[in-house]
Amino acid sequence: MTSPASAAVGRLAGALRPWARRSHLLSTLLGLAGYLASITPSLLPRTWLVQGAIAGLCGTFGYAVGRLLETLGGAIGRWAGLEVTMRPEARRLLLWGWPIVLGVILLVTPFAMLRRHQRTAEIVGTEAPTALEILYATGVALLVFALLMGVWEGLSALVSLTSRQLRRALPRWAAQAIAAILVIALVGIAVDRLVVDTFVARAVSNADTVNARGLQDAPPQSPLRSGGPESAESWASLGHAGRTFVSSGPSRDEIAEVTDGGAVDPIRVYAGLTRGRDLEDTAAAVVAELERTGAFERRAVLLIVTTGTGWINEWVPSSFEFLLGGDSAVAAMQYSTLPSALAFIESATTPPEAGTALITAVETALDELPEASRPELYLSGESLGAYGANAAFDSLDDMVDRVDGALFTGTPGFTPLHEEITESRVMSSTQVLPVVDDGRHVRFASEPDELEADQFGRGLGPWGEPRIVYLQNRSDPVVWWHPRLLYRTPDWLDETRQGSPAEQMSWAPFVTFWQVSADLGWANSAPQGEGHRYDTEVVPAMAAVLGGDPGGDLDGIVDAISSNGRTALGP
Repeated sequence: MTSPASAAVGRLAGALRPWARRSHLLSTLLGLAGYLASITPSLLPRTWLVQGAIAGLCGTFGYAVGRLLETLGGAIGRWAGLEVTMRPEARRLLLWGWPIVLGVILLVTPFAMLRRHQRTAEIVGTEAPTALEILYATGVALLVFALLMGVWEGLSALVSLTSRQLRRALPRWAAQAIAAILVIALVGIAVDRLVVDTFVARAVSNADTVNARGLQDAPPQSPLRSGGPESAESWASLGHAGRTFVSSGPSRDEIAEVTDGGAVDPIRVYAGLTRGRDLEDTAAAVVAELERTGAFERRAVLLIVTTGTGWINEWVPSSFEFLLGGDSAVAAMQYSTLPSALAFIESATTPPEAGTALITAVETALDELPEASRPELYLSGESLGAYGANAAFDSLDDMVDRVDGALFTGTPGFTPLHEEITESRVMSSTQVLPVVDDGRHVRFASEPDELEADQFGRGLGPWGEPRIVYLQNRSDPVVWWHPRLLYRTPDWLDETRQGSPAEQMSWAPFVTFWQVSADLGWANSAPQGEGHRYDTEVVPAMAAVLGGDPGGDLDGIVDAISSNGRTALGP
């Protein structure tokens, strides 16, 4: 008499047998390889839901590559007349043995990776994942894999159905090719119309809603601020980011209290998006505001190229103003209302065009002044703003010739000038913190100490002027994301990584690209000094750019800026 347990096992085996016979060994092994590579840590800790989604996606990609290779191999084998025979015992062992091994690996490996994920969380300073969360991630990965495979099989069936209809009038190969093209085209159109268009419409609507925030707040009453009663730029035209910018920052009294010296009220000007005004017109509006406020009579002017929404990291202008005793002017303009990632996708050329327009317009206005009475010109940008600002220069020498100093934070790794400067580093330095010309003009840092020595503690040479600083955290995915991650190991994963979240990483084709892409979603919520967060380290960096000592006593300025609640806003 058969026991209930034996009967249950028999029913399960009967259900799995057709699946096992249809399974493809190579594609399954490559799918497993994609899954195993994707559950390793990357730059920032991920939630179990995101980890599972990435693992499912990478597993599906590996499986797809395997199916392609199997198809090609099968075609070649049939053409060559190859035949493979196998003893029945070996066939049964292979048929049932590898699914069991596969199941064991899927269950055991996540727990083996747990300590590595916990180590990454320790380095970054976030809550460490638990074993249960790792198990959840495995479940999500299997679900995503199943869903994607279901879509795959559905599309394959649709191609087969279409091909059978076309074979009535066309050769087999032509029918299959045309059927595949038709299905791909129809799916592409459907996704574009139903998914992409809907997503873009909602993103634009949300961006417009965000851009309208703060409209009911009282505009500044100072003539030294855009949006005030004497400004040609209306309060409504500045957008949310612009209104936040001109309403923030220290006053003369606050600066004097911190610096124990004389101070003046800083100037802040901004031009937002206005219908019928192009980038050159917007840049001209910024220049008009600078001239109206008397900005060219100040000691220094700081141009900030904004992120996609027009956002400005308050640490940058405030530190500039405190360090100069308010004898300064800060200017910026808006070129989009979308978050940086969507603004870049919408038009990768707009940020460089905006940065070039702003810098060129102000340079032209300064050139019209007597050389002896021109203010110093400084430049800054964060994230997409740094990408746009760097585009205004042909080379590092060009930047050194045209500005008196620059501070860039979280510069995207695909920024051409940033890449060019990094590639010119001395061989004994790293891509993470490159040393260029012994630090004579440009220096890279993730913390203040690295402004004076490289990451190995070796002192840099004399720092001449102009001074240019690139702040880039080792765990910032914005800095290290690049399309080349799809197919090539980056230098920063071949270098010394001890003490960095990247010490737990290893490169894998396709997989690492999606891991770092997923990290982008959490970059702004990382602890201070990690991810895409640049806060207190901006103050010593700005002090260095202005020709001061980055190791000086700057705690008072840091505390004063920290007390401003607007510094918590992100791009």
